[in-house]
Amino acid sequence: AALEAAPTQAVALLSVEPSAANRSVRLTAEGRDAKAMLAYLGALQRDTRLAQVVLIAHQVQLQSPGTPVRFQIQAQWATEP
Repeated sequence: AALEAAPTQAVALLSVEPSAANRSVRLTAEGRDAKAMLAYLGALQRDTRLAQVVLIAHQVQLQSPGTPVRFQIQAQWATEP
């Protein structure tokens, strides 16, 4: 639900790799630009269902039209109070 709530108009989610054992998820996505990437990251960081949301890698796709940014985010599932 947290991933569906994040704005994705300028971001395409390419893969979702959950790890139940670690209570974490790794996302690979592509944003129109760095601003879109940071907006998506910020939305996930503000969602209380996730914790420790961090950008772990990013790369500008110079060969692609518009030079989109491909990036990876890792997050923990927040614990219930």
